[in-house]
Amino acid sequence: MSSPLIELTERTCAKDIVRLLSNSPKRKARLFNGDPVAQLQHEAYADYYQQQRSLIASQSDGKYVASKTGSDTNQIVQQLNANKSHEEILDGLKTSGHHNIDDEAYENTIDLAARLLLMLNVGLVRGEVLPCRYLDWKTGTVKQLLQDHSNKRRH
Repeated sequence: MSSPLIELTERTCAKDIVRLLSNSPKRKARLFNGDPVAQLQHEAYADYYQQQRSLIASQSDGKYVASKTGSDTNQIVQQLNANKSHEEILDGLKTSGHHNIDDEAYENTIDLAARLLLMLNVGLVRGEVLPCRYLDWKTGTVKQLLQDHSNKRRH
């Protein structure tokens, strides 16, 4: 069970990503049902954010990730949103001064950020219940990942 402080911090980080993603719609923009965008509730995303961080980042006291805080993860989400490639982000993580971290931790960190951005199962997670249902991503941008996945589904 997480402490109230950790939960509050994760909810704040989730709100940061929601703000990042919702900067594009105009305040007067409308949803498909006609409701204003400003009426959206983001609690479901905050719950998803917290669940994914717990699933991936909390395993073995964070041994399997390079990002130790929600803010670290959010920086990677911003890079993904800015269309940086998997390889560019991986290189950046490896040169950012993280020590005693193996390649799996770097990959898990990128996968976690992609999961938070896309709300899709990106990358294999240790101990996950249905490990066969995930998108394997090692190269290119998240946009390319989605295009590749969409093309595979059509054929």
